Amino acid sequence: MPGATVPAVGSGSSSSSFWVRVLDKRSGKYYYWDKVTNKTVWKEPPGYAAQQASPNPTPTLAPRPAADSRQAVPSRPGPSKTAPPAVTAPPVDRSPPNTCPVAASYDGTSRRPSSAGPFPLRDCSIRAGPAAVDPDTSGDAIGDAKAPQQDGAVEQAGEVEQGFDLEAGDVVPPDTSVPVVVLHPATTSTPASSFRSSTSLLQSLKFAKHRSNVVQRVLRIGGILTEDQLMSFQKTPIRKALLKQNRQLDAEVMQGCKNIQSYMEDRASSKLPVYHAQKLLKAALAGDCHFRDELYLLVCKQIHNNPNDYHTLRGWDLILIFLAAFPPGPFSLVYLKKRIEAATSAEILRRASAVADRIPQICRLGPRRNTPSLAEISSIPRFKQLDIVVTFLDRSTRIFQVDSYTTVREFRRQIGMKCNLTVASPFNLYAVSATGQRSALDGDRCVLDLLVALCGSDVPASADAPFCMGGMRIEYRCEIVLPIDRTEIASDLTAVHLMYSQAVEDMRTMPKMHSIDQAVDMAAFQLQATYGDAKRDMHTPSWVSVRIREILPECIVRGLSSHLAEIERVASAISAGYLALNGTSPHAAKVAFIRAAESLPLYGSTVFDVQYGAKARLLAILHVASSGVYLMDRTSKEVVEAMPWATIESHGNTDDRLVLSVKRNAKASITIMHPKAAHISKLIGDYRAAIANGLRAIY
Repeated sequence: MPGATVPAVGSGSSSSSFWVRVLDKRSGKYYYWDKVTNKTVWKEPPGYAAQQASPNPTPTLAPRPAADSRQAVPSRPGPSKTAPPAVTAPPVDRSPPNTCPVAASYDGTSRRPSSAGPFPLRDCSIRAGPAAVDPDTSGDAIGDAKAPQQDGAVEQAGEVEQGFDLEAGDVVPPDTSVPVVVLHPATTSTPASSFRSSTSLLQSLKFAKHRSNVVQRVLRIGGILTEDQLMSFQKTPIRKALLKQNRQLDAEVMQGCKNIQSYMEDRASSKLPVYHAQKLLKAALAGDCHFRDELYLLVCKQIHNNPNDYHTLRGWDLILIFLAAFPPGPFSLVYLKKRIEAATSAEILRRASAVADRIPQICRLGPRRNTPSLAEISSIPRFKQLDIVVTFLDRSTRIFQVDSYTTVREFRRQIGMKCNLTVASPFNLYAVSATGQRSALDGDRCVLDLLVALCGSDVPASADAPFCMGGMRIEYRCEIVLPIDRTEIASDLTAVHLMYSQAVEDMRTMPKMHSIDQAVDMAAFQLQATYGDAKRDMHTPSWVSVRIREILPECIVRGLSSHLAEIERVASAISAGYLALNGTSPHAAKVAFIRAAESLPLYGSTVFDVQYGAKARLLAILHVASSGVYLMDRTSKEVVEAMPWATIESHGNTDDRLVLSVKRNAKASITIMHPKAAHISKLIGDYRAAIANGLRAIY
């Protein structure tokens, strides 16, 4: 309980009194409250000293009426002539972000948002004490008439304004309890009977008491602003949160209001508006859902009855920027719907329609994990998409467009369609750093959110320029490498070309190759696929020797670098093989190259540096390939554990641990430690499903 509370009970005191000393935060003085009779006095009551000396305070509380479902908060003594009132005020409970309310499904119509549908809401009541209170009867409904009062303890609640205002954050006795109802998306299947409509949450929320000027606020005189007055445009920043339950956020809300007014140009500022928007997004994503609700309400307030039409459009632009980063709560969604229905002009109607369309999308994605870049924020009011440069393994690049709601899975589908891929499921997107380290992009995450996390891009680039990657590139490569003889792959010319480019890259960086003759054959196929039919007077052994570093693995080139005679012999063999392939089409040469690469043990493998063993003390390189899973010693590059797909019976994982159940002479399990154990487990599952049921089983 806020303030210093010292219970004092004595054996000689009356059994019908139990006094508690409470600090009044506004005046800095202490007053005394009788927990039995709810009486409060400023002076020390008789018998308090004797109660304080008692080692075992045991109050005798009067029985509560059975019909009263609420507990009264004691009145504080004040200068008012009337009897001090008692008000029900919930203790401040700042819920964590993962228990925040999320907007219900919204289709842009005039229906009230409901918890049913694709975004079910689960009731997670967090109680502040032992007694339970029905949230539907614990206060006034927003926009409705006052609920009927119960008992004399709350009959004079309206007169608190003349004395001491007991609002959220003030002293609440320790035995009172008011529930804080929190609704958040259900992570598991929940029966429909347990879903609570957002109406109960709306009825449990109340506006804080606001007045029109500083003098009235300080002296607490004059009328309190009505809901319509409070939710209308004002030139000066507000001084406290709009909702009474969010009074602990007064400072953050006041600063947020200043930034909103600066972005809308209702307030002068030396910074560009985009920096104010990014500051708001950064604070909103670092805060909880209650602060995000306040931001939505503040923008709804500033666009209502705003005398400047241009500033009103800027407010709608800011709502669109918010909807690109975090969803509205069920309470702010009601006011967004009101503003959408009240839209009149063509420009506002365009933005209101976009808001109605994007609410379900951001509710599906949830809040972003990283603050959007300046380039993305600048593109949203212009209804522009950002250009993303994607690199393919044949060293070609293409530009694709994404928006704030494009997920990695949708981006992959877009690339497959534009590249005329009929078999796109084996391919994935990777972020490749300047040092060559690859990180697979999660299919359910927003593309721009992931790129900001990986690249740290905060460059104020133009919305017309490609997204700044900060030294990192996006690579499109084959993740599930399956035999080329599968009908669905061999018939797709684009898929064969992409797999061939990846096979060339894998062969060039292969750590060990036992047969130089096989490397010579593959080099001939590569030349035929790249240059077409050989010409005897042009493609001579000397011409091949110049390109020998491009067509042979590095491990073989290192062995030949000091033997010129051996280099000439290998170049002559490659030239002869190349001439023998005359008449072979480039596509057939690519297929033959891939078939030759498939005979290599670690062809097409995805590599991870892992720890394994009983206590995860052994260091190794994990290869997940088309033939199985392999553990290779880091020093000797020898395979220490070979697990073909036929021997792997099952697999499972935690956040950093992967367990493989392998069938050998006796059933055994192998434990592998890696921070991305979930991604490795998914990759193994995709391979097993594709081998058993074909590529259609992967996605």
